[in-house]
Amino acid sequence: MNKNIPFILLLIWLVPSTLIFVSCEDNEELAEQDQDPIALADTVRFGDLTPLFENRCYQCHSEPEYSFYALNLDTYENTMLGSQHGPVVVPFEPEQSLLYTKCSGEHTGGERMPQDDMNFFDDKPEKLQLIYDWIHFGCLE
Repeated sequence: MNKNIPFILLLIWLVPSTLIFVSCEDNEELAEQDQDPIALADTVRFGDLTPLFENRCYQCHSEPEYSFYALNLDTYENTMLGSQHGPVVVPFEPEQSLLYTKCSGEHTGGERMPQDDMNFFDDKPEKLQLIYDWIHFGCLE
């Protein structure tokens, strides 16, 4: 009987085991990439903004209330229609979107929003980031 048979059997077992282990590591890396915050951010939908709009914007920008400049933020459709001056969001372009620039303080004309607490987004940057992400990833309904 050949004395190399146990060694050959060990190699036959070791090579596939190593390949399976390496393959599992690659899958773990892919799973970690799937959890990347940027990848998750593109799932921001209009409904994610609704609580913010209800609490900070509806008193001036909803159909049942004042509707300043005919801007209603109470539905996706109304938000996408914009105001009497035109669109307030440009999908994929937060820096070109009046909704974002008025909230961030980057807009040069008029007052920063929300008008009753102009520092709101300084104190809650995650809320401003939510608006940014929604626009940046295409204003998903």
